[in-house]
Amino acid sequence: MLAAIGCGPAPDATHDPSLAPAAAMTRRLTTEGAAKTSPTTRSWLIDEHGRKVLLRGVNGGGRAKMAPFVPFDFAPSGFDTAKDAYFAHIAALGANAVRLTLSWEGLEPNEGQRDLDYWARYRAMIDAAHAHGLGVIVDLHQDVYASPFCGDGFPLWTLAAGHGLPHYDCSYLDWSLPYFDPASAVNQAFERFWTDADGIRTKFALMWKFVATELAQHPGVLGFEILNEPGAGSSDPLEFQKTRLPAFYEQLGAVIEAAAGPAVIFGGTNAGDASASHTLVAPRLAHFAFAPHYYDALAFLNIETVDPDRLRAGLLTTIALPGSPQVPILIGEYGMPNSNLAKEGYLDAMLALFDEYQLSAVHWDAHVSTQLWNHEDFTVFEPDGSERSWAQALDRPYPRAVAGADATFSYDLASSTFKLAVSGATAQVTEVYIPSRRFGAAPQVTLTSATPGARWNWLADQQLLLLAASPGASYTVSVTPQ
Repeated sequence: MLAAIGCGPAPDATHDPSLAPAAAMTRRLTTEGAAKTSPTTRSWLIDEHGRKVLLRGVNGGGRAKMAPFVPFDFAPSGFDTAKDAYFAHIAALGANAVRLTLSWEGLEPNEGQRDLDYWARYRAMIDAAHAHGLGVIVDLHQDVYASPFCGDGFPLWTLAAGHGLPHYDCSYLDWSLPYFDPASAVNQAFERFWTDADGIRTKFALMWKFVATELAQHPGVLGFEILNEPGAGSSDPLEFQKTRLPAFYEQLGAVIEAAAGPAVIFGGTNAGDASASHTLVAPRLAHFAFAPHYYDALAFLNIETVDPDRLRAGLLTTIALPGSPQVPILIGEYGMPNSNLAKEGYLDAMLALFDEYQLSAVHWDAHVSTQLWNHEDFTVFEPDGSERSWAQALDRPYPRAVAGADATFSYDLASSTFKLAVSGATAQVTEVYIPSRRFGAAPQVTLTSATPGARWNWLADQQLLLLAASPGASYTVSVTPQ
C-alpha cells in the first residue's frame, strides 16, 4: 500500500478521521519491555499503553535555584497567571516534558519545618504543566551543594558552622570549580552528607518520602530524579560512581517506589561535559533511566564552532555505561551559553544526534526572569517570555509515542523532511509531533506499508500526526512541508 497524501481536501483510502490520540489517564512512565531489539537501537521509556515514548523538552531551572525557587518572575498575587503563561510558552516549543527543579532549601528552609507555600507552588506548576500537555520529571536539584558556595539545593542547616552567607555572583564557569577539589568546602559538605553526619542523609530520605507520597497519584509526573550532579565528597570520583552513587540511587529509589509505586528513577553521574569519562554502574532498580548531562567544553569556552563528528564522539562517551545495560537514556541537560553565536547550529547538530540514537533530551534551560544565577544565561526565553531567536531549533518533529516493536526516525533540516519507520506495530496509535512552523498547517504525508490496514489522521490544532497499522505490520512515513 502506497499513499501519497496531502492533508488537505483530497480523499484517500488510508485517511481515518476517527483515529484519535490514546486516552491518557497518567503520564507516569516505566521501563517495562524497554529492552533493545538490536545492538544499534536504544531502549525506550514506556507509557501506560505500552508504547515507546520519546521525551523532548526543557529544564525549568535558572531562576528556580534562587528564592522563591520557581523558574519565572511573578508579581504579588500574580503567580497563577505567570505559571500558566510559562508552561504555555514551553508547550509552544513542541515539548512534551519539563525537568522541573525541586529545591530542598525551598521545601525545608528550617530543619523539620516544611514551607507548605513553596510546596503548593511546586504542585501548582505540575498541574499547569500537565494541563498544557507536558509531563514533569521531579528533579531534586543542587549545584555545588548550597547557596553559600555560589550554589543551590541543600538547606543551610545541613552545613557545618561558619559556612558564610548565600550569594550567586560567581561566573558560570568558576562556580563549578570546587567540585574538582576533594578538600573544598563543597566536597567537605558532600562528605558529611554521604556519611550521614548529623543524620543529614536520613533526613534527605524523609524529605523524598514526603515528596513521593504527595505526588504518588499525580497524573502529570513522568518520574523522579533523586539528586542532580552530586559531588563525590572525599572519594575518588570514578570509584564514587562505581560504588557509593549506585548504592545511593538504590536506597532512595526504594524509598520513592515504596511511597509512589512503580516509577522511573532518573539518575546521572557527577561528570559534566563531553571530555569527562565516567564509570557509573547502573543501580539495581526496576525502572532506572540513565540521565547524563552533555556539555561540550568548546561551547562553554565560547568557541563558535560546530563539529558533528567531535560532538558524536563526545555524546557516545557520555551515554556509555559499563556492561551496556539495556536502560533508557535521557540527556538531562544540554546546551550552550546564549552569548555563543553558533548556538542554533549547535542545537541542530545535537538534536540530529539525539534523533539518530533515539535519545530523549531536555534542554538547559527555560526560565523567564531578569535575574541570572551566577551570570548563567542559557535560557530559551527573553525576560518578557518571548522566544530567543534560536528557539526554533528546539521545535522539531519527533515521535512522542510509538506503537511498535521498534522504530527509527530522522529529520533532514535542509529539505525539512521527516521520516519514521515502525516495525511490529501494536494495536495502539503512534503519535508524531509535526511543528507547523516548519511544515505548515497541512503537511504532505507519504505512508507506505506492505500490509493492508495502515492509516493516518492529521490533527492540525495539535500539530499531531496519528498513525496506525495492523498488529505486527511494518510501515514507513515521510512528511514534508505543504
